[in-house]
Amino acid sequence: MASPTRGRARNNLPGRLEIPSPMNSPSPSSAPSSLSPLILPASNISNAKVTTAQITNEIRTQILKVQPNDGEYGNGDEVPVIVSTSGFEGSAMKSDDFQELQRLGEGAGGMVTKVMHKATKKIMAKKKINVDPEPTVHRQILRELEFLQKCHSPNIVSYYGAFLEDEGSSIAIIMEFCEGGSLDAIYKTVSSRQGRISETVLGKISESVLKGLVHLYNNDIIHRDIKPSNILVTKRGEIKICDLGVSGKLVQSIASTFLGTSYYMAPERITGMPYRVSADVWSLGLTIMEVAQNRFPYPEELSPIELVAHIANAPAPELSNEYEWSEDLKSFLKFCLEKDGQKRPTPKQMLLHPFIQRTALKQVNLQEWIRDVWEWESSPNADSSLFDKLKNLNLSATES
Repeated sequence: MASPTRGRARNNLPGRLEIPSPMNSPSPSSAPSSLSPLILPASNISNAKVTTAQITNEIRTQILKVQPNDGEYGNGDEVPVIVSTSGFEGSAMKSDDFQELQRLGEGAGGMVTKVMHKATKKIMAKKKINVDPEPTVHRQILRELEFLQKCHSPNIVSYYGAFLEDEGSSIAIIMEFCEGGSLDAIYKTVSSRQGRISETVLGKISESVLKGLVHLYNNDIIHRDIKPSNILVTKRGEIKICDLGVSGKLVQSIASTFLGTSYYMAPERITGMPYRVSADVWSLGLTIMEVAQNRFPYPEELSPIELVAHIANAPAPELSNEYEWSEDLKSFLKFCLEKDGQKRPTPKQMLLHPFIQRTALKQVNLQEWIRDVWEWESSPNADSSLFDKLKNLNLSATES
């Protein structure tokens, strides 16, 4: 029988959702041990995932033209698409300041490397992106990236700085190194052991991402690329969102060679309609559904063009019936995957959903969870073993 909360959810607009008062949830890094399993057994789970091929130039052009709603931020100007945050004390960075330790991932958009800042011995991640060599474009990108130093949140990967490399043909973005890798790599690893991530952990992940999105929105930023590979985990079990450094100018500069995964875009973005911060809620819903059932929610046999059209025109996906999902999780995903962007709740509203509220009351030790995922010993070299395992699994913690 459906819960009363879920029944009301079907009839009310998101802004009028009747839900409990907000609760303060414990920090993931300081929470005591979980009272429920964090990795559950699974059987007969398909690992099928849609091919992440490049979308056509026509759709790419359409997507890049999308603007937020007029008046969403007090005017009709485009909001800079810049994500990654926090400041790093020190002078301007340059390439010689870093020692390369390990290549973490590489794709059409650039390369991610584990590096050490020589002066401080701090381990960081470096994302190198090929860009338009035009100097005026460089200056605009770097100005936009400077804003990230002012955006502090425990739920967003820390940003330390950016600089030009390769005679101006690429920009290096220096960020926090998250030893636990991406949610994409994590759920695939758990699935390879015939397991799945528990709803309790999914709730904590959702809560952290929503808090990060609220913080970004309070700073006039829409993330626009929420997906499993852009949700990272530290060795302490902290959940953080990242985008590996994009801005409005940067997106346009690299459009000819790279495009953020369009399969997680909200329908209004795909069709070129105005959109708002609730577009990120759609992407989170797809992400959580994928991680919950260990596979992408849409049909795998569709071509990239067919898939994008399917997302825009077909009903929103639903959880498979292979498990006994809670009514709270079903309701949460139903709200996230509301096709009408004007009716879809904002991240702040979704923090009040019973799935998040009830998860907040549960004690979960995410530090132990991420250790179990990667079978870490309590060792300072745990992060090295992670990327050895990822290499053997042909997965990348920074997969795009």
